Amino acid sequence: MITVRNLGKKYEDISGTIWPVRGVDLDVPKGRFLCITGRSGSGKTTLLKMLGGILDPTEGTVEVEGVSIYDLPEKKLAAYRSDKTGFIFQDYFLEDKYTVYQNIEVATMINRIPERNRKDKIEDALQQVGMLHKEFVLAQNLSGGEKQRISIARAIVTQPDILFADEPCGNLDAENGKEIMQLLRKQAQKGRSVILITHNREDAELTDEIITLKDGKIINYEN
Repeated sequence: MITVRNLGKKYEDISGTIWPVRGVDLDVPKGRFLCITGRSGSGKTTLLKMLGGILDPTEGTVEVEGVSIYDLPEKKLAAYRSDKTGFIFQDYFLEDKYTVYQNIEVATMINRIPERNRKDKIEDALQQVGMLHKEFVLAQNLSGGEKQRISIARAIVTQPDILFADEPCGNLDAENGKEIMQLLRKQAQKGRSVILITHNREDAELTDEIITLKDGKIINYEN
């Protein structure tokens, strides 16, 4: 369970104080597929970064399984990010000259997964996204939809509890976008909390719950 209370982030600039996010309360149980939507500049990515342990809030708390993550020492916060979370972005961030297998192996190395366990974990992740048959293909030879599947495999290879997806279908056509949404739904069905940012209303309606942000505040909940 992710529990968020009175979460806010402020910045100071020459025009004064800016609050990209303020006063957010949110509960995300395990297995929930949550969508955060809103116009550009509404605070979606700032909120996602705070939930993911990437950006310190100015006020409020983010608790995961009862632990306030921003009260953790930096080493334990880093462990939360690497062990408990997986990120998927609009851009794929794959190394074109690496094979599919090698791209995912990098994530297992960063997360210190023992070498003897890597092959099984990588192939299991690829199997989940329907890309095991492409494991030795160079990333540069994949389509956009295939690259995003690999991005999902890379995010789940460490078996995180929480998946964050920031506009994962933004560079894809409607058919490939729908397939990616189905893969994210399957991850929620496995018991992971999946938190999606999207501008696309059709994608949003495929999730369990939609929250809409405006000026950094939640203005609407839909189930």
